[in-house]
Order: sequence, then structure tokens, then C-alpha cells
Amino acid sequence: MTKLLGGTDPVFSEIGKVTQGLGFELLEVDDSPTGGTVTVNIVDVLLANDFTNQLLPLDDTPLQVTFGDAQATAEIDLDVLGNITFLEADDFQVRVHFGFGRDGGGTIQEMWGRILLNGTQVGSSVFTEVDDANDVQIDVVFENIEVDINDILTCEIYKDGGSANSGVTSHISGLGWNPAPSMAIHIFRAVAIAT
Repeated sequence: MTKLLGGTDPVFSEIGKVTQGLGFELLEVDDSPTGGTVTVNIVDVLLANDFTNQLLPLDDTPLQVTFGDAQATAEIDLDVLGNITFLEADDFQVRVHFGFGRDGGGTIQEMWGRILLNGTQVGSSVFTEVDDANDVQIDVVFENIEVDINDILTCEIYKDGGSANSGVTSHISGLGWNPAPSMAIHIFRAVAIAT
């Protein structure tokens, strides 16, 4: 076994600490069957954006967010409701962009976001306070997850009923630039390639 990006070997463990600091899990790979090199590539699996404002209809009730149009790859199936079904078992890295904003109200709006796998939260929540109806606060959560075939990943937002009652995910457009999404998700993984 050759351990790239970490392992018990002191040298590879030091490399692993650096790569883990960049958000990648330790990856154990087999030696090349031909005696060649083994390289590790980071491969995009899914990049999806939603350009609609997603309004929370009720206080203190989570809303499952969407990520735009349905799309599918060999590894993942995303539906229009925001359900992401994994078609392969593996370790994946997930980055979610929450564009928190307000659609009115006169006080501070407290908002939360989280990632769930099969209905159970994965990792930490993100939290922000939006104190003006024209503000948009961007929060990004990054998690490494291990999935089995048919596991389902979703994301939720939540607004605290004790605050402004005006939470929304906000997209922004203008300036002639491409718009900023209200919600975005990027899923990728490390793949070992032997030569």
C-alpha cells in the first residue's frame, strides 16, 4: 500500500496534515499494478446553483432548499426538490453556499443553514444575522462525508421566530456580471489514477 495524502508513515502523515488543512480527507491508494506512478486528482462531481429567492414560509420551521434544475452524473442524481442521491459509495467533499438575506422586517433576522445525510445533520451549522433588508450575508459550509449507494443529501435553512420574520435566501444580479446564486452546492472527490 502506498499512502498518499497521509497515513502512518511519518513523511506521508506530514503531507496528510497539510492536505487535511485544505479540506481533503486522508486517502489510501494501492500501488500501481504496472509499477508506475499513482496520482490523486480532485474531480468535480456536481456543481449546481439556484437563482431564485427561497422564502421561509414559517418561523422556527426548517425549509429544504433547492439547487436549480435537475441534473445527473455517474455519481449523483439531483432532483428539482434539492434531494441529492449518491449513485456510488465513496468519500466526497461538499461545499454549500448560503446567500442569506431579508425581504423586509424592521429588526435583525437570525438565520441558520445545515447539511443533512439521510435526514441526520452532518457537521456544524452556519449562522448569520442580517440587520438590513438590503443586506445579503454569504456563509459557506464545507464537509467531508462518506456515503453509501442511495444515500440522500439535503440542505436546510431556518429562521428564528424571535427575530425579524423576514428570512430568505437571496440571489443578486446586476452590473452586467453573472448573477450570484441564492444557494449553490459543489461536490467533488479525490480519485487515484495509476499509470
